[in-house]
This record gives sequence, structure tokens and C-alpha cells, in this order.
Amino acid sequence: MTPMAANRRAQQRRYDQFRQQYNEERPHEALDMHTPASCYTPSPRQFPARVPEPQYPSSMIVRGVFRDGQFSWKHHDVFLSETLMGERIALQAIDDRWYTIYFAQFPLAQFDSRTRTVHRLPPAPVSTEREQGKGELPPSPAPHPQNPGPKSVNHVPGLKCQQCARLDTLTPLCG
Repeated sequence: MTPMAANRRAQQRRYDQFRQQYNEERPHEALDMHTPASCYTPSPRQFPARVPEPQYPSSMIVRGVFRDGQFSWKHHDVFLSETLMGERIALQAIDDRWYTIYFAQFPLAQFDSRTRTVHRLPPAPVSTEREQGKGELPPSPAPHPQNPGPKSVNHVPGLKCQQCARLDTLTPLCG
């Protein structure tokens, strides 16, 4: 391993040289001894210059997630996830106490407005047709203009929460 360069520009030049060699000159066993550059094909799908903000129906309550992963509910802060900081989420009322929390069209968790706690989603119902790939999940009430299809997630990679054994709630990780 070579030592760090004298400054950032020199270090960037080293990195660029390494990347060029790694992707264009060095064959990879996992690629049947081809280089990554020779195997790469650009995606035919255009990536937008700016990803649009999630749009929520007027029946949902929209909140912003603060830097510390919390959103505000009736003058109280409720922890959801630091992963969503700076994003807008929406709450869909289930009844006068419970809400489903959405990010875009994805249901993330349930929210108990009385105790101001976030809970795991209940397991999705499994039908025989769905197990065989014939059935579909019902559409989410939170449509997304880029991807209107039905989606559901029970786990979000990087979501900083853990199951609390005492309360059956999601709580922030203590480190």
C-alpha cells in the first residue's frame, strides 16, 4: 500500500489512476477475466437531474423529519429514524389513535398517537394466491409519480431502530 499523497489533489490523482487501472486494465475473476469497463452497459432509463419530492394525498398528515430523526406530533418530538432526516413523511389515520407512517408510497411503521410511540407494521396477510405469485398487494394510499405500483416494506436498510423487549415498540439504538 502506498502512503498518502502530500495534498488532496495529488491523492485524487492517485485515486483516479487506481480507478482507471481497476476498471479498465485489470481483469476480474468474477467477470470471467474481463474488465469491469468491458462488461458495463449504461442504463437505458434516464435518471432525473432532481428526484421529485414525494407527493401525498390531502387525507394524509405530512411532517418533516428533523436532523435527529424525529418528527413533531402535537408539540412533542417522536423518534422515527435518522435515515429519513430532511425528508417528508406522511401519516394515514387508521382510527382516532393509530396511524400508518409512509415515506413516498412505502408504509414504514405504525404510530400510536396517545403514547407517541412508533411500532412495527403488522405482518402482511399471506394468501394462497399471493404465495403463488398470482395475487398483488393492495395499492398504497400514498402514490408516487415515478413509481405508482403497490409496494410495502417491513425493513429499511440503515433504519436505526431496534425492538424494545418490554414495550414491543421501535426505539433508537443506544450505542
